[in-house]
Amino acid sequence: MPDAHSSRATLALVSIVSFMIAFDAMVVATALVPIRAELQAPIEHLQWTLSAYNLTFALLLLPGAILGDRFGRRRSLLIGLALFVAASVACALAGSIAQLIAARALQGVGAGIAMPLAMALLAAAFPKEQRARALGVFSGITGLALILGPALGGSIAEGLDWRWVFWLNLPLGLIVGPLLRARVAESRDPAATLRPGPLLRGLGAMFRSPAFTSAVAAGFLFYAPLYGTLFFLPQFLQAQGAGLLESGLKLLPWCATLFITAPLAGRWVARIGERAMVVGGVLLQAAGLASLAWLATRHVPYAWLVPALMAAGIGVSAAMPAAQAAALGAVAPAALGRASGVFNTLRFLGGVFGVALAVQVFGHAGAAVDADAFSAGFARAMNAVALLSLLAAAAALGLPSGRPSCPSRAQLTKESSR
Repeated sequence: MPDAHSSRATLALVSIVSFMIAFDAMVVATALVPIRAELQAPIEHLQWTLSAYNLTFALLLLPGAILGDRFGRRRSLLIGLALFVAASVACALAGSIAQLIAARALQGVGAGIAMPLAMALLAAAFPKEQRARALGVFSGITGLALILGPALGGSIAEGLDWRWVFWLNLPLGLIVGPLLRARVAESRDPAATLRPGPLLRGLGAMFRSPAFTSAVAAGFLFYAPLYGTLFFLPQFLQAQGAGLLESGLKLLPWCATLFITAPLAGRWVARIGERAMVVGGVLLQAAGLASLAWLATRHVPYAWLVPALMAAGIGVSAAMPAAQAAALGAVAPAALGRASGVFNTLRFLGGVFGVALAVQVFGHAGAAVDADAFSAGFARAMNAVALLSLLAAAAALGLPSGRPSCPSRAQLTKESSR
């Protein structure tokens, strides 16, 4: 077990990596309008600047964790970080929307390899009695990136240029990479297997559980509205006349609810049960998004949007930990890693689906060049993703109705420490 100084260094370094990955998942949201203008990108192509990252990130989470267990977590993390930084440079140099999308997809590959291994290295660096606290710091820093991403992205794009949101990763990567190599101990799982047969058999046993299937389906369906809204909301605010920084700041009543609500939701789950928490949360998300759709006009005062934004944010932030707890509580302890990988993979794929659906619906009702038409298209898109939230509530009805059992809570704690 590393000493305390080495453990703190590991916590600091892997938290920076996680911040970079989470930040880049959100940072382009407020820069979409200048990207569209400079690269002459139609909105159906623009969506892939967000979705290409999420798609490859989701698909690499589980394989990345397995490769790291087998060949060395620090080594694999460094490879993932190097890909991420190189792809960031390619994003900054992109001369067309196709080049930017390809670079964003490569960014997602690097992120998908690095993120699960950052958590695994953190768990290996701390004894069991200290892991929860370390993971709390790690999660808080990651959550901060999700909150600050749109605002900082808008600030950078407005004050400098949208390409600088990607250039920032280069100096960070050049500093963090060598420090990771020098200060973080290598770890691996010699028993990890790359054979597809055992992996597929394990996944088939998990999906035989109605609770696991319901949790995964609900996660897919409530993450879809989250990313569909993230894609269009900053553009709607900018169509109203907000600047890039201003539109990022106006997302805070929605984004900041994750930082505030998610920690409290863990306590609420233990009191009212996973089904009630997920169903209630996604219904609140649906109400907030439907309200946004109803209010969406070119001249609607921003203050009128705040309650709807907060409702949608609080709802999904309450549903997230409850759905994950249900998924992990439905499997045997030996399958916790795979269950977490499947849940996270499908929720990010849900984000890709949500953006694609919102763009498809928007395309029939609005135009990216006219503020009034954009507002009409935005309203249609918000109604569509609100419907997905209702479907998530229906999927969550298959979750256990009572309070979570003690073994499930213990399993969740164990998984969080990995």
